[in-house]
Amino acid sequence: HEVQDAARQAAKALGRPAPAPDQAARFLSAVVDCVVVHACTGLQDFPRWAVDRTTSLPGEHGLLGYMDRNETKDIRWAFDYWRSRGTELFKEFASLYYGYLLAIIADQLKAGAFKPG
Repeated sequence: HEVQDAARQAAKALGRPAPAPDQAARFLSAVVDCVVVHACTGLQDFPRWAVDRTTSLPGEHGLLGYMDRNETKDIRWAFDYWRSRGTELFKEFASLYYGYLLAIIADQLKAGAFKPG
């Protein structure tokens, strides 16, 4: 399974134990998210193998690209499944998947917009 293979390779590159097979996609998600946020915000505490040498930003090639593609495949599976079950079930799944996050973002935007000063 490629997701598990990508997680094993990432763990090895990071000097960490490989995650359990059922946690491989979550592990990839955490690593990819951390690398992208740290590299794109100018923090220097990310592994150099994870970024393009010419731009110092995350890229599609190498191990990070392999990790990202496999993490995305795992996420897409659930969306593709629910999409195949019909529009209403897909909308319900998507709202449950993203709803809480969007509610938090909306609250933060409202609080910032109405903040005195």
